[in-house]
Parts: sequence; C-alpha cells; structure tokens
Amino acid sequence: MKKYIKWMIAILIIVILLLSINQKQKQIASLKNQTEQYSKQITQLKKADISESAEANVRFMDAFYNYEDANSRLENVEQITTDDGFQACFPSGIEESEKVISSYTNLTAYEHVIDKNTVSYINQFDFRMDANGLTKTIHATIRISLTNFGDNDWKVDDVDMIQMLSVEP
Repeated sequence: MKKYIKWMIAILIIVILLLSINQKQKQIASLKNQTEQYSKQITQLKKADISESAEANVRFMDAFYNYEDANSRLENVEQITTDDGFQACFPSGIEESEKVISSYTNLTAYEHVIDKNTVSYINQFDFRMDANGLTKTIHATIRISLTNFGDNDWKVDDVDMIQMLSVEP
C-alpha cells in the first residue's frame, strides 16, 4: 500500500510539473507574439516620424525656392527654421526687397537618419530665378539638417550649399 501511495504522489507531482511547464510555455509564446507586435509598432512609429521630417524638408524647399515676393519668402522661411537655420539660409543678412521670382523642379531628396530627433537631407534640384528681366536656371545640391522639437515639430537647423551649376538654356 505504501508503494501505491508513493507512486500516486510521484505521478501527481509529475502531472503538476507538466501542467506548470505547459502553462509557462504558453506564457512565453504569448510574450514573444506581443514583443513582435511592439517591434512592428515601433518600426511604424519611426517611419511616421521620418515621413514627417520628409514633409518638413519639402516645406522648406517650397518656402525657400518657390516665391514671388522676397518679404513673404523671409516670413515663410523664418516659420520653419531655428535661429541657426535662418542664419544659415541668409548668412550675409537680409537683402533689400527687389523683384525676384523663383521656382524649383526635379527635386530628389536623399535622407540620412542621424537619430530619432535629427535627420539630414541631401537635395538635388533645378531652380529657375527671374530677376530684373534676366532668367537663370541652376542645378543645385544642398544639405538640410532637421531637428525634431517634439510632437513632430521638425525645423530646419542648418543649410549648406554643396554645389550650384548653371544650366544653359
């Protein structure tokens, strides 16, 4: 009888251990699935932040290169740049307003993510400038650094002119 009780206790302990192991495996599988879902959400959120920076890049290009009035250009650029970014846009100061019309085409932007709050773009484009009756088309390459100040408030923090080539008509 004692052997029978010992065997029953041993079998009961084994059954309890197997049930416990099975339960832990289910919990581990559930946590792995949850971790994968969180990873996907994080990836999507990072892409959303970066797409916001891409929109900020295009807003800057529109404000800086598409204008018919120099004063409205200054106001538009000032709204989307930091103080350092504005200084980088106009390093020699603000010129007196004259009749200048500018527009750009063929924008190709290359993105470099530095961290979650800093993104740099290399922009290649053609822009046309009409000033005092003269028209000039230029192929330009510039680098723009954007900083996120929270809530996807991307602002241009630095602008570097890399190359400007005159295009013959």
